[in-house]
Amino acid sequence: MKVLLTTLGFPVLEEKISNQKQYFCENKFASGKGYYTNEGFVVQRGSLARKELAAHVEREIALRNQLIADGVLKESGEHFVFTRDYGFSSPSAAAFMVLGGASNGWTAWKDKTGKTLDENVRVTE
Repeated sequence: MKVLLTTLGFPVLEEKISNQKQYFCENKFASGKGYYTNEGFVVQRGSLARKELAAHVEREIALRNQLIADGVLKESGEHFVFTRDYGFSSPSAAAFMVLGGASNGWTAWKDKTGKTLDENVRVTE
């Protein structure tokens, strides 16, 4: 139940941790920020998502449309903006929704020093 609620963007059962390490995922079309949890990756409110999706991503269109319908993503000029924190099941799913195309989230999300999520989390586990 906890994983399902978090995946749907309702981390009501998730413990609040105040010292989460922040990560960034950016390209010329988008600018996202968020943090890793043991249940996936949370994209933070205010992140800018690419408006146009890559042509080869048909299966993700349904999720994008659902996020728009639920008010998680709101159109804002040339982007969509995250109106609230939203939990994805994986760093790659989060990176996809920000960047608008397939991406390896373990390498796309980087901390302020440029170290990837993979370097910070997987290497130390």
